[in-house]
Amino acid sequence: MLLAAAIVLGVLLTVWPGVWGPRLRSLGVLVVLLTTVTLVAGWLARRSEFHLPLPALRYLRFRLTPVWLLVVAALVLEAQLDTAGGYHEVRLKPRSASGAAPAAPAQPYEAKAFFGAWRAAVQACMDADKTLKPTTAVPMVFVAAPGGGIRAAYWTGAAMDETTRSPCAREMLFGASGVSGGSLGLVGHGLGPREGEPAASAGRDFAARLSGEDTLASDLAAMFYRDLPRALHGINSLGDLRPGDRATVFERSWENLDERLQDDFFTSSLQSRPDAGPRPVLLLNGTDAGPRPVLLLNGTDVNSG
Repeated sequence: MLLAAAIVLGVLLTVWPGVWGPRLRSLGVLVVLLTTVTLVAGWLARRSEFHLPLPALRYLRFRLTPVWLLVVAALVLEAQLDTAGGYHEVRLKPRSASGAAPAAPAQPYEAKAFFGAWRAAVQACMDADKTLKPTTAVPMVFVAAPGGGIRAAYWTGAAMDETTRSPCAREMLFGASGVSGGSLGLVGHGLGPREGEPAASAGRDFAARLSGEDTLASDLAAMFYRDLPRALHGINSLGDLRPGDRATVFERSWENLDERLQDDFFTSSLQSRPDAGPRPVLLLNGTDAGPRPVLLLNGTDVNSG
């Protein structure tokens, strides 16, 4: 009875990890997994005591079926045979029914137009502030945020909230580059507050919302009940059905927590903010740059930007 209940919960966690993971919480997912492994391993061990191993195993002088040795052998064999990969591919936008590629962003990025809008917003803000109005130079602020998981996301968001409290500081921010968790903090600050939330802590609140228990539970459920079994059977999809790995579940969990993350990145990140003009240019980077460093070489006209 207990094994049947564990199997049913395992099926639910496999099909809907983003739904049943948060319901069971992280500890519940681990309890179900360990209970299932213990019961199945015990049943197999008990069964091996009353049944002779396969002839090939008896030839190798095994008196009992080596269950865990066979599991390890299956993992090694699948890793050697699965040379095409594809299971952990980046999740892309679905193609249309005709098979055509997704359309270009509705609002393409134009550097000259963006610079003009940014300069106009900064100048208007400085003209409206009596302490900044006499200033002749227009400050252009760039931010670089390091990685470090959800801690980096929280501290980046919190630091951006504090940095942009000064008069016109939010408008002066031209570009921001982040890696890993730092990128997430920059996205949260760039999106701003949701309706009814304070703008002064938008970045901090965004990171805190995405670092909750629901995301961790969903990720654990997908890792144990999708990715781990897939390492044994090597099946990426069943026809048109492609459930996705734990990274897909992770992203969708964040989208459920903040619906703005479902929007097109270029369209949403280039929209002007009603309170502070254009959003800063976001350069989001990964932590793996390959064996050689990535060089980003830019040329800028000092007069026109």
